[in-house]
Amino acid sequence: KLGNKEWEKSFGGTDYDLGISVLVADTGYLILGWATSNDGDVSGNHGFMATDSYLIKIDSIGNILWSKCYGGGGYETSAQLIEASDHEYVILSSTNSNSGDVSGNHGGEDFWLAKLFEPSASEAAINLKPIYGSCTLTDTEEVILQITNLGIQDFSNFQASYSING
Repeated sequence: KLGNKEWEKSFGGTDYDLGISVLVADTGYLILGWATSNDGDVSGNHGFMATDSYLIKIDSIGNILWSKCYGGGGYETSAQLIEASDHEYVILSSTNSNSGDVSGNHGGEDFWLAKLFEPSASEAAINLKPIYGSCTLTDTEEVILQITNLGIQDFSNFQASYSING
């Protein structure tokens, strides 16, 4: 009946884990978040007390089909999961890592994009694409990243903004 709970599940481990977004994918869902755990449902976290982007594929009743941590030895905090095309996804995250899955960090906290394809149930594989763009500090104390090419679509006018003042 309308409004009745069909099912509910908790995902994560014994540390701090947070879900950010959900996309419908085939007969289930993709859930993006971040995880500091490396136990329970979470495995493959890239560092001790590090935070990785964490992607889970579940079926239509909440059973985990696969899950994978993406990141490095520092902190990755996921912001958004975008479906680029059939079975291809882009994770937008911030990072201060320069190890593991992350390379090319410019120092401090950077924006990080990871282009993924939906793998088989046995292996969640990653296909990283470099970021083409710029990060500038304006007179309004706002950091702006302009992405000119993700290799999947024309995002020439796409902007992601982060305010230093909260």
